[in-house]
Amino acid sequence: MSKNKKREWLAGLFILFISATVALVFNNVSASGVPLLYQQASLQGKKEISLYEMKKIVDTGQITVVDARYDRFYKRGHLPGAVSIPYNTTFLDSLTAGFDKGKPLITYCFSPTCPQADRLADRLREAGFTDVAVFKPGYKAWTAAKYPVEVK
Repeated sequence: MSKNKKREWLAGLFILFISATVALVFNNVSASGVPLLYQQASLQGKKEISLYEMKKIVDTGQITVVDARYDRFYKRGHLPGAVSIPYNTTFLDSLTAGFDKGKPLITYCFSPTCPQADRLADRLREAGFTDVAVFKPGYKAWTAAKYPVEVK
């Protein structure tokens, strides 16, 4: 192989390496990032709440429900009684200061494909909350079922 061909080949590999690195970094920090294989293990052990169960929970009001979406979406409409704690907040400790870490919490976001509820649930567990579940169907399923919402 000639020196020019080798250089072209190495330059191509370098560009491929840089592109893959940038893509992985962006995927990791993006709210809509795709979970990678090593991240799948964090889904094991999480409780998931069905739409039917969530309706009963909201109706009783005995469990704290946490909206993991950005505050602007929370203000447009959220599950009755839900509190807003955006999944990427830097104020997690102050926003959860009044919560009992031993009592159940349920997080939710837009839909089953939205990673925000899972990410917030992970952060809450890391902060010491012991009973955190995720309402995977999310806000879209709630409104599609024509269940009531609150607007603030």
